[in-house]
Amino acid sequence: MKSVQIALFLGCVALACTPALANITMTFGDPIDENSWLLPVNASGLSSFDLVGAKISSAGDVYESPAAVDFSRAGWTLLIDDPTLASFGGPATGSLSWKSHFANDADKDVTIDWAIFAGETLIWTSRYTIVNGGLNVYEPRSQYWIPERADLIPVPAPSAILLGSLGCGLVGWVRRRKNA
Repeated sequence: MKSVQIALFLGCVALACTPALANITMTFGDPIDENSWLLPVNASGLSSFDLVGAKISSAGDVYESPAAVDFSRAGWTLLIDDPTLASFGGPATGSLSWKSHFANDADKDVTIDWAIFAGETLIWTSRYTIVNGGLNVYEPRSQYWIPERADLIPVPAPSAILLGSLGCGLVGWVRRRKNA
């Protein structure tokens, strides 16, 4: 199948009073399994960021687990891996490459909203609508999806906190008993 290269130049963005030229490139290749796609993405030219969120907004399209793979920077990891929401974070960087993994028929539109954070500050939002493997609509500084940082970081379930506390207590008890 044909590969279509989509190069997007986002323009100058005021980030902490310093304009930056953001460049996000996506490459659509062959499906890896009928309607399963790996979408290579490269984000560069932003000021330093440490958290990325991506939400599939088109009905019927979903991320496949794992929703994001092959991070180009050490320490970056998938945080949320839900059917319509993925987030990943790591040490602050100004550029990052990864692959998004989602299900979509080759001839069906897919819309993805992006949010990028530096600490608690949302520094970039955008919306991409892709039709037949080619860009149809790109909206930088999109107002469609404005998440809070807390929306993109998983909160441990109360039972996980309790289990972790019990485990720490047990380890402390065993160490005290061993040293006595």
